[in-house]
Amino acid sequence: MFAAGLITFRETLEVALVVGILITFFTKTQQTTFNKFVWFGVAGGIALSFILAIILNVFLGGFSGRTEQIFEGILMFATAGFLTWMIIWVHRQKGIATKLRKKAQYHIQKGYPLGIMFLTITSVIP
Repeated sequence: MFAAGLITFRETLEVALVVGILITFFTKTQQTTFNKFVWFGVAGGIALSFILAIILNVFLGGFSGRTEQIFEGILMFATAGFLTWMIIWVHRQKGIATKLRKKAQYHIQKGYPLGIMFLTITSVIP
């Protein structure tokens, strides 16, 4: 239970950083009309996360006995590999806030505010 809570806290912190960077950028550049697309993205990401959880539960939640143990073991190794890759990737990232601001500015200049929403959705989905 503690491990799940810790992972949830870390994911929430990452989402809060992305949302905070975007909202701060729009506030500083006096383009607060785009804030609603950030919040639509947060809501969309949460909705897609619930849908993904339901789908995984329906299709992969019915294992029992030895099959459940094998499935959980494979999932643990896959998760460990994914987390290792993410730690290495995050360590290599320099100036992520600057990259986010540049992407947001690009979408504003092109008149494509839905890009901001999709950027936020991809940050929220686990």
